[in-house]
Amino acid sequence: MSARPVDPLTAELGRLILDPLARLRRRARVYIALGGALRLAFVVVLSAAAQLVLDRWFKLTLDQRALFNVALTFFWLSVLYRRVLLPLSEAISDSELAASVDRVHPDLHDQISTAVQFSAGEIGHATSNSPQLVRAVLSDACTAARGVAFDRVLDHNRAKDRLARLLAIVAASFLPLLLPPTRDLMSTWFRRNWLMQDVPWPQYTYMRAVGYDRDGARSVPLGDPLEIAAEITGETPDAVLIEWWNAAGGHGSETMMLYGDRRAQITLGPITEPVHFRLTGNDERTREYVASPVERPAVVHTLAEVQPPAYTGLPPARLADQTVLELLSGSHLKITADLNKPVRTARLVNAGGQAAPLELAETDRLVVDWPDPAAGEYAFELEDEAGWKNRRTVRYTIKVTPDLPPMVKLAARDVGDAVTPQADLVLDFAFEDAYGLTRASWMSQRDEDPPVGNDLGPTGESKSRERHGETRFEVGNLPALAGQRIRLWAEAADNDPAGPNVGKSQPIELRVLSPGDFLAEMAGRELELRQEFERLISEQNGLRDGIERLVASMPAEGPTPLQTAQRLGGLARRQEAHAARVLAIQRGIERIVAEMRTSRVLRPAEERRLNDRIVAPLAEIGGDTMPAAAALLSDLKREADVTKAARVPGVQAEVIRRMKAVLANMLENEGYREAVALLEEIIARQGGIHDDTVQQLSREIEAIIGLDESAPTTRPKR
Repeated sequence: MSARPVDPLTAELGRLILDPLARLRRRARVYIALGGALRLAFVVVLSAAAQLVLDRWFKLTLDQRALFNVALTFFWLSVLYRRVLLPLSEAISDSELAASVDRVHPDLHDQISTAVQFSAGEIGHATSNSPQLVRAVLSDACTAARGVAFDRVLDHNRAKDRLARLLAIVAASFLPLLLPPTRDLMSTWFRRNWLMQDVPWPQYTYMRAVGYDRDGARSVPLGDPLEIAAEITGETPDAVLIEWWNAAGGHGSETMMLYGDRRAQITLGPITEPVHFRLTGNDERTREYVASPVERPAVVHTLAEVQPPAYTGLPPARLADQTVLELLSGSHLKITADLNKPVRTARLVNAGGQAAPLELAETDRLVVDWPDPAAGEYAFELEDEAGWKNRRTVRYTIKVTPDLPPMVKLAARDVGDAVTPQADLVLDFAFEDAYGLTRASWMSQRDEDPPVGNDLGPTGESKSRERHGETRFEVGNLPALAGQRIRLWAEAADNDPAGPNVGKSQPIELRVLSPGDFLAEMAGRELELRQEFERLISEQNGLRDGIERLVASMPAEGPTPLQTAQRLGGLARRQEAHAARVLAIQRGIERIVAEMRTSRVLRPAEERRLNDRIVAPLAEIGGDTMPAAAALLSDLKREADVTKAARVPGVQAEVIRRMKAVLANMLENEGYREAVALLEEIIARQGGIHDDTVQQLSREIEAIIGLDESAPTTRPKR
């Protein structure tokens, strides 16, 4: 089988027109790629330089550099695609190339374009174009193409210029990597921005803010002064400046204090919002640092639950946000504290380091479960995850009080410090205990004899917390005689299982006197009151004289002169003081009557004398007569009145008259009482003589009958 013969015209067309057009296409693509590469190189170098300047000046963080690299990569890929790959991917047809050649060579009269068109079969309909004509046109085109420079359509000078510029850019990019002055700079840029290493830029001075993480961030307690310290390496600058700013628009520049050659420090105001800053000095300009305020851990709410001991019968107490707790010994305490943030550690301790049992129920809630709390002052110590400790400390003052003995009171009604053997006393008692009584009694004791208990009956259930009442005590039932002493007191016990606790009243100490001695003591007290009343009468006489003289000098009517009014006021106050003294004497006499009645030595006649003729008149004088006299003086103090002034002498005379009448009643039976006292003394002495006589006769009789051998013998006379 023989090969098909090749048409000589077709071969010549390929060699003289189509092959040169293919070479032109390839070279055109090279020139297009060269232009795109130049643009790409320019963009890469320019953006890399910008990256270097930004990182060198602002000390970008690792995440910032990574983000910048991603942006640059996408930017470079976009330039590569738009300026290199996309133009190269576009098709360049032989027709377009042939048209370009024809435009450069007008003498061809579009023969190259026609030949390309006919070679592609675009010769029109067979009726209008004969094959002989097509071959003639192709043959003429091949002849015309001989010696034609197809590459004249390309701008070779521009391509050379682009190549030179591209080589210059590439050389300029690699030159800093080779020169010693810039080698470290470029190496640092490459390592920081493309190898993502955290290496410092080469410079004479390095500064680093102390306490900030690798991202240049640090937390500072809210409201604390912002203290910034910097470590310096390399050459020490003459001054270190801090430039700070915040989101609210505040900004400033301060000079930091240098401590030695390696440390700079400054304290700004309390921090309330994030503060950004940089440090500059010599050729150092640090990265951007930020200090962010965070709250210290703090207790925001507390709830104390106190469960008293079971025997008290008291319900639990819930105390919200109360830090002073008074607990009964044996109580159970539970404190729940809510925090403003999670904490790492928490304690409730006192000054001596003793800690309460505490657990973190949640990261932001504490629970203190304390079965037997110890007294003292306790404070919460908190530390959060960042290591910040609380400053606004919640302090608990825990007071643990023991179950005190019951409160016991015993009082003898209408009794002084002495009674007679036949006295009948009324005793008032009161027992109180916050948590319940189990026993109540009162005790009596004669001299040093064993006490005698007197049970007041059951107190009821343990929930009974108080009891009040009265009881009677007859001295003769003890019994107690004249010359002896009596002690009376009350006792009560509570229901504390650890006790019980016993409370005692203050004892009542009584002297037992014979009726005669008791009456003599009462007479002595009455005598003291009478002498006080006599002095008061004397003073009232002097007061009356002063009042009458002053009233006599007053004008008949109109406002009372100032000096006179002042003196009248003073006299009125003296009159009121006399009334108070009269009432005090009245109460003293009433006390004597009550004690005599209690000791059963009050005779009816004496009771009538004291009550009707002394106590009642004294009450009228001190409660009515003297206050009316003082009121009359007060009226005259405000305004002179001849009618009221005329009443003054009579009122004062009536006061004196009534006082003297009472004094007469006090003196009426004094002689009688003295005679009675003398008779009682004689009787007492006669009793003693009688006893001595009986004893002497007994001894003589015993001697007569021989019972007393030591007695002298006597012989009867014959």
